[in-house]
Amino acid sequence: MKRCAGIPKKGARVLVFDPNKDHGGVQFTDRSKYARALAVANRSGRGFRLSFVGSGVDTFEWWCKCVLLVLDGSKTTYILCDEYSAQSPTSGLINPKAFPAHAALWLQSRKYGGVIRAASHRPQNISKDALENAANIYVGGMGSRARKSVNAETDIPVDDIKALVIGEFFHWKRGAKVKKISLFG
Repeated sequence: MKRCAGIPKKGARVLVFDPNKDHGGVQFTDRSKYARALAVANRSGRGFRLSFVGSGVDTFEWWCKCVLLVLDGSKTTYILCDEYSAQSPTSGLINPKAFPAHAALWLQSRKYGGVIRAASHRPQNISKDALENAANIYVGGMGSRARKSVNAETDIPVDDIKALVIGEFFHWKRGAKVKKISLFG
C-alpha cells in the first residue's frame, strides 16, 4: 500500500485506516481528535493525509462514517484500508443494516469522489462487496484457500499464483489482460 501509484504526492486528500502504523501522515488513535482534525482538514480546501490507527469491525464502521461525511463529489479523496480482512465483518456481502457506513463506502463512495485501495493478506476473508467492486486487484503469493478465492474473482490460474516468488505480482484490471509485474526487476 505504501507504493500506491496514482496518488499525487502533494495536494491529495488521503484518509488511511492503519492498524499497524505503517503509513505516513498525521496519525490518530483518539476518535474525537481524528474527527476534529478531519473536519478542519476538509474545510481547509487543501490536501491532507490523515491516518486512524485502530482495528476491528466496529472501529472500522465508525471510521467509514467519518470518511463518508467528507465525500461530496467535487474532490477526489483516496481511501486506504490496510489489513482489510481484519476489518471486514464477513467474507460475504456486507449487511447494510448492521454496517451501513461500511456498506456505503464500498457501494457508493466512488460517485462522491472516493477512490478506495484495500490491502489484505487474507483475500478469502474480505467482503464480496470489496472484491466484486474492485477495478484493480494485485495478487502476490498466498495460501491455497486464498489462491482459490482470488482465482474465482480474477480467473488467474491457481498454479500461476502458487508459482509467484517474493516481489512478483499479477495485476488484474477489469476488462484488460492480466499482467505479471516484478518489484525487483
